[in-house]
Amino acid sequence: MNKKGFTLIELAISLVLLSVVLIFLLNFYNQVRIGDNDSAIEAKLELNKSLISSNLNRDIFDCGGILAVTCSSNTCNITLNNNQERILELLEPAENGNSYKKLRYIDASNNEIIYTREAIDGYNFKIKYEELTTIYKITINQWNDKAYQIELISRK
Repeated sequence: MNKKGFTLIELAISLVLLSVVLIFLLNFYNQVRIGDNDSAIEAKLELNKSLISSNLNRDIFDCGGILAVTCSSNTCNITLNNNQERILELLEPAENGNSYKKLRYIDASNNEIIYTREAIDGYNFKIKYEELTTIYKITINQWNDKAYQIELISRK
């Protein structure tokens, strides 16, 4: 007897196998998409770090270093060696209350904003200040990972 077409069992087995293959493909696609998103966020954090660090360090270096610093949880008043005043401030508190969504660097002598940077995708800013024996150290955190910290260090 010559059989034409598929039996119901053959069709069911084909659908099950096709479903298994599709599940694996969708899972793989989802993992790639998540990895892409993580890479994009890390690239933005690295860019933010580079831009902030280069601008702040260049300004401090051009003015001969830091003379004095006073900081609170969201503001650092910086007196540079040429007696110019700078303010590094964090604005727009985040929902958690101990970090901020915006960083701004201001020339206090003429109230001019030198630089403003927005936080990226919930990776908000924090400032930590330490006055050590021979140096001033201001650390700007944008994530708990030390790779994305910005440290401004100047000798006294």
